[in-house]
Amino acid sequence: MIVPILAVALAAPAAAEAPARPPAPGGKLTLAEAVRLAVRYSPALAASEARLAQAGHQIAQTRAGVYPQVSLSASALNFRQIDANAISSFGGGLGGANLGGFAPPGGSFNFMQTGVAVSQTLFDGFQTADALAIADATLGMNEVDLANQRRKAAYDAASAYFAVLRAERLARNARDAARQTDAHVAAATVREKAGTGTRFEILQAETQRAAVRGQVRAAENAAALARLNLGNVIGEDLGDRAPETVLLPEGAPGAVAEAVERRPEVQTLAWKRRLDEAAVDLSRKANLPRVSLNGNYSQQGFTSGRSLSVTMGLQWNLIDWGKADAKVAQTEKDLAQTDLLLAQARRNLAADVQGAVLSRQDARDRLEIAERGAGLAREAHRMAEVRYRAGIGTSFDVIDAQTSLLQAENSEAQARFDTQLAEIRLAQALGVELAIPGESP
Repeated sequence: MIVPILAVALAAPAAAEAPARPPAPGGKLTLAEAVRLAVRYSPALAASEARLAQAGHQIAQTRAGVYPQVSLSASALNFRQIDANAISSFGGGLGGANLGGFAPPGGSFNFMQTGVAVSQTLFDGFQTADALAIADATLGMNEVDLANQRRKAAYDAASAYFAVLRAERLARNARDAARQTDAHVAAATVREKAGTGTRFEILQAETQRAAVRGQVRAAENAAALARLNLGNVIGEDLGDRAPETVLLPEGAPGAVAEAVERRPEVQTLAWKRRLDEAAVDLSRKANLPRVSLNGNYSQQGFTSGRSLSVTMGLQWNLIDWGKADAKVAQTEKDLAQTDLLLAQARRNLAADVQGAVLSRQDARDRLEIAERGAGLAREAHRMAEVRYRAGIGTSFDVIDAQTSLLQAENSEAQARFDTQLAEIRLAQALGVELAIPGESP
């Protein structure tokens, strides 16, 4: 068995079952809440649920065909012409009308006629059994799609959630760098007034501050866009709520073959193959005879004219000029094509799982390198500041250290959130539910 990378299944209500509620004025937005909202208000999930319900109705409709069909009919003021002379004698016929019915010259007249018909198929050439198999396969495909849409909504919400955290972290880094440039401008100004610095150093520091402020604006705009995207994914405005920093749990990928069989693409094609097999069987039996039993009871008027008939019918198409054979060939071709797609999907998805495992390891390695780089950049910046304030360093050293520090911290933030996105990507590749820290399984 594969150990799921993210082990908790989402228990979310149906999509679009209630209107979106207004956002809270403040506070935190947890990852669990974001995922629940995304699943609840997903239009794709609502459409998948509707298709699943339709497939269930189709099964019920097909099964109803095996039971006797009963119908009731009634008519009033019924006149039947028997021959051409009935038109001239119609007036005389009306003179003798009664509630029970009569036979005037040339025609008949009935005040009321009622009837009950019962029809039961005794043998339909296994058509209903194959139709049920097709309907059941369609239901299975829609169930797979529903589970996949629920997982996809959770994946999208988690990805958008971490995108906000990453963007806001980058914005904080830019603001920290802006404060460092402010301090550098102040230090250069002090040095100039003390006679140990030059006006050129102040200009250098101010140029660096202007550049960093531009980066702050760009980072804050990116964070605002990321928040808008998250709000769109979860179906409501975030308001003043801030996402919480959270780490997704790690898990072992396990066997690739089992992961591939769990993927919705393979499960859907497996159900499609069952559908194609039923279609082949149905087309092969197209010319089998059909036997039905029919019963009819009718009554004319209220007291007389009762009749009862029972008939057995046989329908057998003996010659169709190759129509059934052509249908068989077509459905067998569809089945062969599905087999090819299934084999190709298994190969491609196996590579996808292995690629996701490698991507996660790569993200971990890059995070470790970025953390070391950020630590070295912080120490280099601290030393450059100390040397500059002591008068043994230059303004260039401080500016270079500030630039390197901002780049290193941004690389660290990017690598940290890349590891979380790699966990989500691996969960998608494994076809498992998304786990949320703190949620009950």
